[in-house]
Amino acid sequence: MKTDDTFNDRLKLKLLSFIPNRTKKNRIYAYLRKGPRLPLENIEHAREKIISLSRKNPAVTFPGSIKDKTAVNEKRHTPIRVYTPPGEGPFPVIIYMHGGGFSIGDLDMADNICRVLSSSTKSVVASVDYALAPEYKFPFALDECFEVIKWIESNSEELQVRMSNLILAGDSAGGNLAAALSLRFHEVNRPMPVYQVLLSPVLDMQTSAEEKLKNMEELVLSRRGMETFYHYYFEETADPADLSASPLFAPESVFAALPATILITAEDDPLSEEAFIYADKLRQAGVRVYHKHYKEIFHDFVTFTGVLDEAEDALAYIAAILTHEQKA
Repeated sequence: MKTDDTFNDRLKLKLLSFIPNRTKKNRIYAYLRKGPRLPLENIEHAREKIISLSRKNPAVTFPGSIKDKTAVNEKRHTPIRVYTPPGEGPFPVIIYMHGGGFSIGDLDMADNICRVLSSSTKSVVASVDYALAPEYKFPFALDECFEVIKWIESNSEELQVRMSNLILAGDSAGGNLAAALSLRFHEVNRPMPVYQVLLSPVLDMQTSAEEKLKNMEELVLSRRGMETFYHYYFEETADPADLSASPLFAPESVFAALPATILITAEDDPLSEEAFIYADKLRQAGVRVYHKHYKEIFHDFVTFTGVLDEAEDALAYIAAILTHEQKA
């Protein structure tokens, strides 16, 4: 980032701090209700639009180093962004997958989230720019993320990471990938991560968008948008109830093997109900669950890190749990 860009970001953050959080929320809600929908029928245009919106967010100050790298693996040469906190490693490592319906979004979309997570938890965060649908259908992104984790393990010394303190994290579609990766770890008998951190996750791809949005206002997620994402992600022959797509339907014996879980959900999010069910299944299986539910906020609000108080509070909640674990 150029010096003048850094100055402008700090100025924007300073100006935003003078606007009451309620005012900012009201403006965002007004935009979500009346603003134009992403043109998902033209996926390239939609991607350009979301990238443009992401880059308008002022960057949160990060005291460590940020480096873009390429994780060369069997699936693809995957771009990743590595956030390393100041100090001497090795550090715990958080593998982060951004949201975007498996079809849009990039490393910039989760940049502020990763900056805050790295600095507040004293962990290396590796943000994965996984391949998007419809060009790459299910389960390509999941397989790719698994290969990236193996690449990070092979390069752990250079990256200053401690794989015994591995955390899987993601928002929305990225939360789905994080939860599905935990299932993959169980399937191949790989040591489980110490935590999975799921922010507004998609956990049930079988239930229709219409059913999920019943009695819900269409804000971030619309019926048409969700159906388009589903269409892009799955081949016609794919089964949305496959556990790699819908971790909610894993058997109890598998739930019992899953790592401690941090869940962030929102009141005005049609995906929250499945997250509550998922949390209950984890608890019934004896897994530790930390679940914080936010009132009067929309799906994937954490992407407004640096703008909304709720986003900052959610990340602080996560950091408090993870840092306590590291000290224990």
